[in-house]
Amino acid sequence: STGEGASLMEVERDRLNLTPSPRLLAVIGDVDLTVTQCLAELADNSFDELNAASQDDATFSGAVHIEVPTSRVDPRQAEIVVSDNGRGMSLVQLETALRAGSSGNSRYGTLGLFGMGFNIATARLGNVTEVWTTRADDDAWLVVTIDLQEMQRAESFDVPVMAREKQPGEHGTKV
Repeated sequence: STGEGASLMEVERDRLNLTPSPRLLAVIGDVDLTVTQCLAELADNSFDELNAASQDDATFSGAVHIEVPTSRVDPRQAEIVVSDNGRGMSLVQLETALRAGSSGNSRYGTLGLFGMGFNIATARLGNVTEVWTTRADDDAWLVVTIDLQEMQRAESFDVPVMAREKQPGEHGTKV
């Protein structure tokens, strides 16, 4: 609002970048979800994709795999993997899927966490998340490593995207 006698002035830019602080991702890791709920959230993302793929192609046969380390593994070295053989994602789809607050789900009629479920679950499970995704016709896997501590140090949400070799016809996503 402008006060009495104040006039609007031209500004240098007409848009502001309101990307939140990278601390947000660490803070959302404080949301009280159990490990089981985090795994369920990640598996639910896979099931959503497999359901959509089977609606597009009635012959599609999907699978979700969850790998959990035994209690003998040092928790600092433990890896949890949730993977599916869905259609995989393009670079644009991957960016949207990883962006906190983004969701491909309808606002109503779904059980999502407003585009925050992936971020909450992965932040709750650890400080580093690696996402691999590829489509059947892609030449390589797209790989993104989300390191919450590094993002905070750099004060940036920018993360590198790497390409990794894949076998012909492979498709799906691994978190």
